[in-house]
Amino acid sequence: MGVIISIRRLLESDRENLMDFIGKKPAENLFIIGDVEAYGFDQDFQKLWGELFNENGELKAVLLKWEGNYIPYAEGEYDVEGFAKIMLDDPTMRELSGLKEIVEPLKQLILQKTKKREYLLLCKV
Repeated sequence: MGVIISIRRLLESDRENLMDFIGKKPAENLFIIGDVEAYGFDQDFQKLWGELFNENGELKAVLLKWEGNYIPYAEGEYDVEGFAKIMLDDPTMRELSGLKEIVEPLKQLILQKTKKREYLLLCKV
């Protein structure tokens, strides 16, 4: 079967695939690993999304939300627009952190979309 690319919320049943994926670079994913180990997948203050690479649930990218803070991790290209939409739809979003090469395109897209909103709001005032 072909490649399936989609973003969805991760569940406890995804733990093994998630830990295999982020465990390839444990130092870079310390916060994601620690938060999953400490809090799991079913907390109000913590959510995880994954961009799936195939029908076996192998991951291409993950996005952790802890409170209003987001940390993405990806191997190679990922759905920047999909992750940005998740973040922009969250009124509690405060902070984005992570590896520069992963965060920078996401940050630029969020800033671009946020500026458009501010501009539109200014036009209406």
